[in-house]
Amino acid sequence: MGRKAMEISLHGYTIEELRTLRNKTTDTFARGILTTVILRYEGKGNAYIISDVQKSKPTIVSYIKDWNKRGLESLKDNRGGSESSFTAEMLDDLMNTLNKSKPNDYNLIGYRWTSPLLAEYINQTYGVLYSDETIRRILISENYTFKRAQAKPSKADKSEQEGFKKNERAFRYCRGFF
Repeated sequence: MGRKAMEISLHGYTIEELRTLRNKTTDTFARGILTTVILRYEGKGNAYIISDVQKSKPTIVSYIKDWNKRGLESLKDNRGGSESSFTAEMLDDLMNTLNKSKPNDYNLIGYRWTSPLLAEYINQTYGVLYSDETIRRILISENYTFKRAQAKPSKADKSEQEGFKKNERAFRYCRGFF
């Protein structure tokens, strides 16, 4: 014999009102909570609810506890997210800087712009720290593409250059024919 299932408080609503609310909502988070509440009220066990809602047991239990505690307030999705502090002005300045200048113009060491150099430029100009990855994602969202640096065999010693040209032996930059 297992544990007794957690009781559900309907907070003055009927089960039909909750079903109607569930069917009208487009928010998947709220729909999951309402489905869990309805199924538990109907006497379904955790295994059935887990398979129907496709959430883990701890999530199901937290849905029920939160519903019992707050009612309809539990349907609001407060799971995080934040507003970006990267403003439109900063974006315009970044795009103009990227297209019309070089890092040397801003006393940065480099001839071509890279994500770390752009992050340093933003830090110098606006006093706000952004990671290289954040700058890279912003550039991708603006349809900018880039290539990563690759090793150049022309800078290798003469024997490695000849091996690269002839593909006669495997070495660091090229594998030989088999």
